Order: sequence, then structure tokens, then C-alpha cells
Amino acid sequence: MNVLIRGESGTGKELAARAIVALSRRAHQPYIRLNCAALPHDLIESELFGSERGAFTGATESRPGQIELSDQGTLFLDEIATLTLPLQTKLLRVLEDHMVQRLGGRTQRKIDFRLICATHENLEEMVHTGRFREDLYYRIHVVPIQLPPLRERHGDIPLLCSHFFSTPTASPTTSHRSTSTTWLFPPWSSIAGRATSGSWKICFSGWSSPLEAMRSSPLTSPRSFW
Repeated sequence: MNVLIRGESGTGKELAARAIVALSRRAHQPYIRLNCAALPHDLIESELFGSERGAFTGATESRPGQIELSDQGTLFLDEIATLTLPLQTKLLRVLEDHMVQRLGGRTQRKIDFRLICATHENLEEMVHTGRFREDLYYRIHVVPIQLPPLRERHGDIPLLCSHFFSTPTASPTTSHRSTSTTWLFPPWSSIAGRATSGSWKICFSGWSSPLEAMRSSPLTSPRSFW
């Protein structure tokens, strides 16, 4: 059953994917991750589908793609909205037929994997404007999960900071300090990544709170601390 995780950048979409895998029957099977936005368009096809020797210049050996490597396990595609329409078509065919064919190959390999996708884009708008295939949208939008930003999850902030303060690298003097949301959640902190960064700065510097850290820091804007 395919899963689509949505949310702003930094809301923990990959962490959510890992949690899904850890709690699934595929937990001990391969977990393959690929950021679709991190690779050039001319490389991502071979990275996804694999290639045979001589398929293109520089292909000196046959190699499986990420889809093939995820057989019996889970494939996590981050930033799936960046895939070009031709690649969307090929991915749709894999999801429909459960078969994958390497670039330059003539044989198809049966594949069984669960797909988890993530994006911060408005896929419905992309479908409406023709930038994302509607049929692929419905294929990946089986179990949708919307992750709210940290600014909408005040109750999570004490838990997050308690976790970071209790790690072995945290200063012993910070382990029992208050985790009141009054100072752990300034109004400018909008996403989990910023709160994580801010918590680590406190741990490493020995400050008792973000307010103390900002008073002791030459930073001119509290926004830059988080």
C-alpha cells in the first residue's frame, strides 16, 4: 500500500517514512531512499531503473536501479514532484505492472516493493496544470499523511528538547533544565529543523534557554538563532 507524506520542508517527512517502515512487516527488508531533486534529470532515470552495460556513454557495467534494490522492501522517493513527465510515466508503469526494465535491457524483472513518497508541493495544482500525471497521483495517494509544522504542534516541543538534552553529547548541566514552551517555542520558530538546530546550540554552548543564548550571542536577529 503506497503512502504519500506531505508537509513543509523540515517537518520530518523522512523520519515519518522511517517510522512507517520500522512498524511494518517489511521492517527487516531493504529500505532504499532517493531524493529526486538531488540528481540531474539525465541521471535520475538510470538511478531509478538501473542500466545494462553499454546503455549509454560511461555505462561500463550492468547495475540495478533503486527500484530493483528495494525488492521485498520499501522505496522512499523524496521530492517526487520534481520528476519529469516521462519519468512519471515509467514509474506509473512499474506500479501498475510490478515489473522493472533496466535502461538498455530487453528483459523485465518482477518487483515487489512498497512505495513511500514525500513532497512539499501542491500536487493537486500540478495535476491541474499538467505538470504531474493524474493517474500517478492516484497511484501514490493511497494513504495520505499530512505533517503539520512544529508551530502547530506545541506539545511536541518539550519532548523534542528533552530528547536532545538527554543525548550523550549534551552538557550535563542541561539535562534537567526546564522545557517550558514559553522559551522553547518562540513565535518565529516554524519548523522542526530549526527547533532541532536551536536545541543543539543550547546543548553545546551550555546556555539555559534560547533567551539566554541570544543575550550572550552577537547575533542581531533572534530569527537567525533558530
